[in-house]
Amino acid sequence: MAGAAAAAEGGEEIVTLGIAPERPETGYGYICRGEECGVFAGVPAHRAVRFVEKPDYERTI
Repeated sequence: MAGAAAAAEGGEEIVTLGIAPERPETGYGYICRGEECGVFAGVPAHRAVRFVEKPDYERTI
């Protein structure tokens, strides 16, 4: 619901959803989050700094 609330605000930004990893994983990419840019449906939203595409094992630990 928070993603829908953020998207409904309008603007020129894309809403991306992510979950916090529980362990290193080479099968998924990572969103590096930046500064908080608001709270939507009680959930803080952050700007995405960059996306790391499926890192090798050494880059996940």
